[in-house]
Amino acid sequence: MINLIALFIAILFVVAVVLTFVVTGPARNKTLKSVVERFDGSFAIFTFWPTVKGKYQGFEFHIVLVPAGKSSPEKLIVRLLKPSVFTLSVSRETALARLGKKIRLINEIQINDPSFDKEFLIFSNRPVQTVHLLNGSAKSILRELFASGFQTFRIDATSVSLLKPNYTLETDVAPARIEDILQKLLTLSSNAV
Repeated sequence: MINLIALFIAILFVVAVVLTFVVTGPARNKTLKSVVERFDGSFAIFTFWPTVKGKYQGFEFHIVLVPAGKSSPEKLIVRLLKPSVFTLSVSRETALARLGKKIRLINEIQINDPSFDKEFLIFSNRPVQTVHLLNGSAKSILRELFASGFQTFRIDATSVSLLKPNYTLETDVAPARIEDILQKLLTLSSNAV
């Protein structure tokens, strides 16, 4: 009986993975295939969402296309697998976040740049390193990425990543754009060890 249940769960998992790729449609598959070819990558198997794996300047990367949910838009996640003991999260500051700061529910990092501090919400396990990392070109790279629709930049123990809701397949997932994003992720993470 237990073997039948395990087999049934395994079959459901395989069907879910196959359906994900079938439902994504030919345009999405064509675009992802062009990314695979550009970076000599592969399609990840046993994932819930369409995912491409590849290598860029010696680091593995993943491009993940998360489908829309009932109350959430589709999302593009670009992740460069680069380990770090440094953690950092940068996102746009919202009205709710500003309220949280005023009543001292949110304690974010300030980098001594009033316009950047007002525009972005910054959290990190190493405030001094964060101030150093977000000086110079890093701020302009982040502003450029956020201006193009990315909403979250993260560095964690395993990777450096960007998240963009409501992406456009033809422009945001084009191989040249992916290469540009990966280069920016490398630059942003260069001082994060």
